[in-house]
Amino acid sequence: MVAFRHFSETDSDPHTPCSDSSRISESLVNEEPQTLSEYLLVCEAIPASDTVGSWRFSLETAAGETLLDVREKEFGDPKRLALLAIVRGLEAIEGAASVTLISTSRYVIRGLRDSLHRWRENGFMWEHFGRTVAVENADLWRRVDRALQFHQVHACLVSATKVSGHGVSAENRPAAAPRPVSGSPPADRLRRWLLSQCGTQGPKRKYGPADLALA
Repeated sequence: MVAFRHFSETDSDPHTPCSDSSRISESLVNEEPQTLSEYLLVCEAIPASDTVGSWRFSLETAAGETLLDVREKEFGDPKRLALLAIVRGLEAIEGAASVTLISTSRYVIRGLRDSLHRWRENGFMWEHFGRTVAVENADLWRRVDRALQFHQVHACLVSATKVSGHGVSAENRPAAAPRPVSGSPPADRLRRWLLSQCGTQGPKRKYGPADLALA
């Protein structure tokens, strides 16, 4: 899990005297820390071809209540569709919030983790074969960067696939592990969430940010 927060900087003159320092100090001491609302934002790209597909995001509260579940068709490659889902999801949140972002796109997570800070410093331009050009999907990355001025985002890259073996005779098949008792999901929370995404039969519920911490 990678955490991101972009703070805006304000310029101030260090030589400007403070007319009422005691009042300012008192206000800082008495100021209560801001409590951020917590959300789970699950985003995905659903490509139909290399140039068109759909993006989708689901926004839930920490208690598991679904607030929005939006899917729209759009022109773009899978990278752009995945980024569009995140942009639309973050922009749908009113006010500052703590957001656990789930994505299956390595492009998006690597961009957030490794590149966004450099792109911001360089005006979302980079050198490509000796020419200075705009970074790929610069318009969307600018919108992500703007959203990070308000939201604290913890981004997770996940992949969940249900795999079953075939072509193995019954006598050569290894003994199956004991199946969990009905109503007893796996112990660690992240595995429970992943299993819920790949069609495992059994008890299901909505999972919030706290459930993504490994037990």
